[in-house]
Amino acid sequence: MSYKYIFSGTLPPDSPTYVKRQADDELYEGLKTGEFCYVLNSRQTGKSSLRVQVMRRLQADGIACAAIDLSMDGTQQVSLEQWYASIIRCLSRDFELELNLGSWWRDRNFLAPVRRLREFIEEVLLKQITQKIVIFIDEIDSVLSLNFASDDFFTFIRGCYNQRIDQPAYNRLTFALLGVATPSDWIQDKKRTPFNIGRAIELKGFEWQEAEPLSQGLVGKADNPQKVLQEVLVWTKGQPFLTQKLCQLVYNCKSSIPAGTEVERVEHLVRSQVIEDWETQDHPEHLRTISDRLLSREQHAVGLLGLYQQIWQQGEIAADDSIEQMKLRLSGLVVKRQGKLVVYNPIYHAIFNQSWINQALANLRPYSEAITAWLASNRQDTSQLLRRQKLHEALAWALDKSLSHQDYQFLTTSQEWEKREFQKALEEFQRYSEAKRQGKLNPELAVTTQKTIHEVLDHLTPESFKYILSDLELDFGVVNQTLSMIDSLLTSKGFDDTINEMLNAITLKTGELLNADCTTIFLLDEENQELWSLVNQGESGGFAEIRISIDQEIAGEVATFKKVVNIPYDFYDDPHSHAAKETDIKTGYRTYTLLALPLLDKQGDLIAVVQLLNKLKQPLDPEAPLSERIDIQGFTSTDEAIFAEFTRSIQLIIQWFRLLYKAAQKQRATVALMKATQSLQCSLDLEETIKKVMEEAQKLVNADISTVWLLDHDSNKLQAKIPLPDGSVKEFSIPRDSGFAGQVATTGKPLMIPFDVYDHPNSQTAQQTDHKIDYRTCSLLSVPIFNPDKELIGVTHLINKNRQGNFPPYNPTDWPQAPDCWQASFDHKDQEFMEVFNLQAGVALENAKLFSRVKQQKQDQLSVTHSFSGGLIFTDKTGRITLANEIAECFLGLSNLEGKSVCDLIRIKDADFTQWFDAALAARDEKHLQQYYPEQTLLSYGTEEEYTVNLSIISIMDKSDATQVHSTLVMINEGNDDASLMDSL
Repeated sequence: MSYKYIFSGTLPPDSPTYVKRQADDELYEGLKTGEFCYVLNSRQTGKSSLRVQVMRRLQADGIACAAIDLSMDGTQQVSLEQWYASIIRCLSRDFELELNLGSWWRDRNFLAPVRRLREFIEEVLLKQITQKIVIFIDEIDSVLSLNFASDDFFTFIRGCYNQRIDQPAYNRLTFALLGVATPSDWIQDKKRTPFNIGRAIELKGFEWQEAEPLSQGLVGKADNPQKVLQEVLVWTKGQPFLTQKLCQLVYNCKSSIPAGTEVERVEHLVRSQVIEDWETQDHPEHLRTISDRLLSREQHAVGLLGLYQQIWQQGEIAADDSIEQMKLRLSGLVVKRQGKLVVYNPIYHAIFNQSWINQALANLRPYSEAITAWLASNRQDTSQLLRRQKLHEALAWALDKSLSHQDYQFLTTSQEWEKREFQKALEEFQRYSEAKRQGKLNPELAVTTQKTIHEVLDHLTPESFKYILSDLELDFGVVNQTLSMIDSLLTSKGFDDTINEMLNAITLKTGELLNADCTTIFLLDEENQELWSLVNQGESGGFAEIRISIDQEIAGEVATFKKVVNIPYDFYDDPHSHAAKETDIKTGYRTYTLLALPLLDKQGDLIAVVQLLNKLKQPLDPEAPLSERIDIQGFTSTDEAIFAEFTRSIQLIIQWFRLLYKAAQKQRATVALMKATQSLQCSLDLEETIKKVMEEAQKLVNADISTVWLLDHDSNKLQAKIPLPDGSVKEFSIPRDSGFAGQVATTGKPLMIPFDVYDHPNSQTAQQTDHKIDYRTCSLLSVPIFNPDKELIGVTHLINKNRQGNFPPYNPTDWPQAPDCWQASFDHKDQEFMEVFNLQAGVALENAKLFSRVKQQKQDQLSVTHSFSGGLIFTDKTGRITLANEIAECFLGLSNLEGKSVCDLIRIKDADFTQWFDAALAARDEKHLQQYYPEQTLLSYGTEEEYTVNLSIISIMDKSDATQVHSTLVMINEGNDDASLMDSL
């Protein structure tokens, strides 16, 4: 009789090679006494076989058991509802419950899936099963691949344990969880309580006393079977898969192993058939599984490899049960023994050696060669440290990853060395600046310093940037050489604060220069023809942006005519002061004197307006009231001359600021666009996709309201759900050519109306609608949405660009007055971003609409299957079964028909079903859409029983192409219900 060692898959209950371990009794006793238990270990260590054995023992004790394998139904194309329904279906089947799952599930459509699972446990399972219940959940790590969070499921299991106090029936229910994941993986939302219940069952490798029965299969293959098995365990250290595999390799040997040669023969077998060229001999796959587990998640791989390298090189490290160590243990590569982490066995040590570690790290790290050389020099070779762009790229790569101690040390040392070199260059740069300031800059010093200046600029950081630009007398011509560094600067932490503080510092220095109490620098926004500035919000922190039209107030006059405005004491007596008085009343400030000057570039074009308020006496008494500190002489021509001396420096700084500010804004918008378009890929639900398009579009261009109008081609109308100010949502439907959205839908071209929309000749409808819903439309941007086939499917309608700064919220009682918060306009950049965004939105919406149609078709099919007393089978256009009812399964003697070929399963005595079905797929007109074959003899595929049936094959045409078959319906009936069903179809 042949003997077979099973080392792949789950062992049958009566397998002679099953090795009973300490974990068997621990899990059995724990579950029998009602403890929640979990078995967490690497793959191919016998978890599923353990489950089968313990389940068998519990059932023998009269305990009802069920097993759910979470990997069976896949994870990629499964929805939240399907996943929970599959769990309930499995429990209903294993416990043989009396339940019409389809109708029970539909009756609870208003409940969340996890709530339905709870009702199933309480109302069905615990009532129909009166004895103790154990539910085994295997392959729990599969949940990590789901496209939705599984936190609710594990929170529910924990809740079942907690319910034991309030509902005694729950004391009969126990769970056992098995898989390759840590409890911290199960509930990933850090705001929730972690999975902190249950008893961990440690599944160790085979001990000699446990594995000794395996030697029975080696009788006749070795003179001393026990000695051979002992040598096998020397190499495997009891790892279940490898132990069984090596025993099978010994069993397959043509020649037996003589006594006294066990060590040499087993070693030769291990090296020749396992270790050498292991990639090609790893069948069934085991070693590759370990490698993949360790390296599959790039954000953790380098850290785990670094930890493993320590163990491999040192032989062991202290075990601390940290998350990193637990993840490494779950790979199967290392094991905890006597408080130490060690490589599991000599086979792993030989295969996953230093060479393998080096290659794996080289494939992961962008700086692998550099760190290897640096470590080889005992961390002394500074030439291997990263600099400039390479350091920036390495830090960006490392940002979301868990690295080894050596990696962090290498990157930190590189940063420190970079900072040290930069400090030297900065000191040289300061000497250059000082020499130039004192007029001692000789040609030789300028030449020798040129390279250093370039070094400084190449290493420019927010800190050094702030220092350099704060020196008003520096020749800012050299700063233009740093344009190549913009990309790296914009990703620096705090860059926005740096450039904002820089403008604030220049503003303050300008005020100090001319002894002004308050100074504002207004920059020109050419596209919107506005002047804007950043105002320090003081104790509240940050900066607020203020904007005025280029033709408003004194700053607007200076910008328009490019002339100086100097108003002496008392400013309120001047006709220009009307608007300023209103501002003063709001702010509680008092303007006495004013000087406003234009800043022009070399071509004479306006860059900014500098506005200084209230010339102060000198010396200054900071404790005196403002009225007593005012110099009644006001700003003089001398002040204007002093300002003119520094105009070039200030002008260069402002130009540089504008350039960086625009670049920062562009990058921020680009990042927002990327995030927005990526977020649209998260759902196939149409309602959720529409909501996501609205939310992301609104954020992308800083709009107050975003609406998605979808085009219904059947009614030729635009339809939308619009949120109202009171929080409710109202459905609207308008003709395709109605309103501003209709104009875009009709022309297929974007529409942008700046502030104020009410000035637009076609705004009557908008004003009437606003009045009804207590709203005020001030600006508008409407952009068409096309699907991938360039067909218009809708319009993204954005209302009211939010103005930057602190403004009171809109008060509906002020209608029709435009609120300050919305006195802004969308611009061409907003339109460009929305056009790019809508390309992705069109794809997402089209996919969601298609998914919605498929989902509805599925619902229609389910509805049909429940209303028909015969067998029903739906297929796709290739003949693969997409849905079948239980009666069809009974006729065919099979279950789980989905995905199988209908032609393979349906056999008709003395007839060719395949020929009939091919005719159904080829149907092109009404005549061939329905085929009816009465009184046919059906041969059951699974039982070989014969049934006399009436058979119908119906072709279902594609709605979008009436010449193509979309799917088919096969009806099998012993009665006369065919006609009524066909009428309903």
